[in-house]
Amino acid sequence: MPATRRDRFVPILEDEAELKRLVSYKEPDDAYLVLLDRSGQIVAQRPGSFSATGYRQFEREILALLNGK
Repeated sequence: MPATRRDRFVPILEDEAELKRLVSYKEPDDAYLVLLDRSGQIVAQRPGSFSATGYRQFEREILALLNGK
């Protein structure tokens, strides 16, 4: 992750088992991108690698959250 983008991510380092349960963790090598609202509720999540289509959908979800929709 480039240093210029690190202020936009929160690494989770505790309660791994609980977080895996919350995102329905399945594959041991999958990465999970999870979008939280300001209260900490999961708004969207994506497991595994991103396609261009998947990225655009996640981007729309982020913009909707930022715009309060």
